Amino acid sequence: MDKDVLGLIIAILMIALVLFIVMVLKKRTNLSDEMLRKIVHITVSNWWLFNLFYIKNPNIALIAPIIFIFVNSIFVFKPDSGYKFGFASSRRNIGLVYFPLSFLILIYLCSINILSYTAGTIGALSMGYGDGFAALIGLKWGKRKISKRTGDKTYIGTIAMAIICNFVSLITLLLSTDLAISSIVLISIIIGISGAIIELITPKNFDNLSVPIFIALIANVLI
Repeated sequence: MDKDVLGLIIAILMIALVLFIVMVLKKRTNLSDEMLRKIVHITVSNWWLFNLFYIKNPNIALIAPIIFIFVNSIFVFKPDSGYKFGFASSRRNIGLVYFPLSFLILIYLCSINILSYTAGTIGALSMGYGDGFAALIGLKWGKRKISKRTGDKTYIGTIAMAIICNFVSLITLLLSTDLAISSIVLISIIIGISGAIIELITPKNFDNLSVPIFIALIANVLI
């Protein structure tokens, strides 16, 4: 079997395992639907790393996001089908479609050399880890919301978003570039602040598109 095809199959099975674990958590714990969604959000974003190291053919890499755009669309148009995974609200579920769509766009832009894979990685993981953990931190400790215009976003959640995006950028640049440490730190600070601002001003649910794409574009310019 072709190595890329095998990688694709393993990646799909990996994501299916994440959904199964979340289904069990939904059944056996008292975790909120929002927390379950963010667990999926964070863990599934690791698919980008798997794709980066094990799937070299961009045409094969595009298949998994396409499959999950289709599957996640079912959760949007048939909300009851996603109940076992904590996806009970069709209004919130639209973000599930934007999530793999953003990966699809990033992979395509990297494959045609508009983005470097380093920039794509920063964008993808800033969305996965940054938006995911920021939401969880905001849910747990966020007492003060910024304003009605930002929906449920809190001060502590926004600060967490900036810190995590900064950390994602810092680690990615240290591992994949030979830039000077001072440059890496400066770029990471800019990306962290930019990520928090983008997530803050983006209308609800659309941040799964705006955060990864705009952060990747900013990173591509700065690197």
